[in-house]
This record gives sequence, structure tokens and C-alpha cells, in this order.
Amino acid sequence: MSSCSAHPDGSQCPGPWLHAPVGCVVTGIDGGAGEEQAALAIARALRTQGLSVAVMTPAISGEWRESGRWTSLRLQRLAAAGTFRLPESALCPYRLPPAPDLAVAAARGGVAIDPEVVADAHDVLATWVDALVVMGVGGLCARLGPALSAGQMLARLALPLVLVRAAGAGCKASALHGAHVAGWLEAEEGADGLGKQEDVQGRAAGAPPRLGSLSAVEPGALLQALRGGAWP
Repeated sequence: MSSCSAHPDGSQCPGPWLHAPVGCVVTGIDGGAGEEQAALAIARALRTQGLSVAVMTPAISGEWRESGRWTSLRLQRLAAAGTFRLPESALCPYRLPPAPDLAVAAARGGVAIDPEVVADAHDVLATWVDALVVMGVGGLCARLGPALSAGQMLARLALPLVLVRAAGAGCKASALHGAHVAGWLEAEEGADGLGKQEDVQGRAAGAPPRLGSLSAVEPGALLQALRGGAWP
């Protein structure tokens, strides 16, 4: 177990952690799944359970202001969802220039997204809060480089997945890269890319539970699913 004297926002840390933090990756299979809305809803639900929460994402494409300053409204919303006002640099290791997708953004920024860098950022944040929510990067099938998919990168974190998908839809087993699916959130009607996936588990016994929807996460069911998930 680890301990600290203060959080990065200057507030005092309560002392050594009594248990490993709760955590999950929130993502869809393809783009348009409502990852941000789901991550923010999960953060709110965990906070109602008395947990301190942070929301991070491995990489995000921002924009340049006239002042020359890089900014991302999405990253600002993730920062605001946390219990502590943590620096954006701690919540996202790869803050990339504007581009149609993250693979192009990384190329324009002259960087190669490294899963080990993302894992290090996660491990640091996990010492500061009780619950850490990782927002996906455009679906598990998103490309982050010539030989790296979002699913491959997120698998390095060894966190349970909360999938955003349509009711009754499954997902491609290959996209999961062996990750444990703790549960799923029902996407709002009309969300893109969610109704055409191959059904992995269907209605079989032991299928991941529904944890609510993008507008109403069930806090108790969520916490139970995550605490019974993939944490060592």
C-alpha cells in the first residue's frame, strides 16, 4: 500500500489506503459510443458512494487558441468531474494537436503513443484517489498508430471494462484483447456503431450485468461489479 502527504491540488491525503482503488475503462467498440458521457456518469455515481474520484484518458486531440495555448474542452470536463482539481497533464499523458483521429494527431505531434507511459500515468493517479475512471479513445478498435489499437493499449492497464452499447448488442471478442468486462451501459437510442457487433456472450448465464444507461448509472451495481472485477 502507498501513502502520501498531499494531493496535487494541495489538499491533504487521508493517509495510507486501506484497499486498492476501484477502477475501470469506459469505452465502446467503435466510435460514437458516448464514452465521455458514460465516463462522467460513472464518476458521478462513484462519488455518490463516498469515493474520491479522478477521470483520465490516455490521449486527446485538442485545439490551438489564438494565444497559441493548447486547450481541450473535453479534458476540462474530465478534470471538473473529479473530486480534486488535478492538473490536466496528470489526467492525460498525450495532449495532441487537432486532427481527424488520434493516429493522425500523434503523427502531427511527432509522438508515438506508448502503452507504458499511459500505464505509468494511471499508476500515479491511482495513489491519489479511491476510484479512477479511464475514458476510452474512440472505441476499442480505434487506431492510435501504425501497429497499435486502443484495445491493445487499454489492455496494458489490466482494468475491467464498462462497455457502452445498445441493449441486446454484443461485441467482437477480438476487440477485447482478453479484458474482463465488468458490465455495460445502455447507449442512448441512435448512438452510432453499437448495434452491429458480433454477440460474444448473448443471454448466457454469467453475461456482464447492465449497470444502467448514459443518463442513469446504478451506483450500487456499478461498485459491486468493479470490486468483483479485474483488480489483482
